[in-house]
Amino acid sequence: MKFEHDRRTRAEQNVLSALLRKSENIRHCMQLRSSDFSHDQHGMIFASIRSLIASGEPVSVETVHAHLQSWHRVNVSTYAYLLTLCELRVATCNTGVYAAAMLERSKS
Repeated sequence: MKFEHDRRTRAEQNVLSALLRKSENIRHCMQLRSSDFSHDQHGMIFASIRSLIASGEPVSVETVHAHLQSWHRVNVSTYAYLLTLCELRVATCNTGVYAAAMLERSKS
């Protein structure tokens, strides 16, 4: 998958990366909805993470990918993209900051 490298996209990727690493940080971005993401793929990943958390399931690349497969037709590139998100250098303690940056950019 190829996305532009603007600040909003990076903020979205940082939120997802942080949640894939430490799902309990969802508490720092409870105000986010999947519709707040400018990229549909990011919104679907976020919705999948929230759904897994709500059902008490673990959040990992594998579980998110499997969950996405149950909702939509996804392929190997989706799995590879999830792995790429996990490799981003983000500080999970900044999950709320990344979410706030997303929301701020959506208002402007």
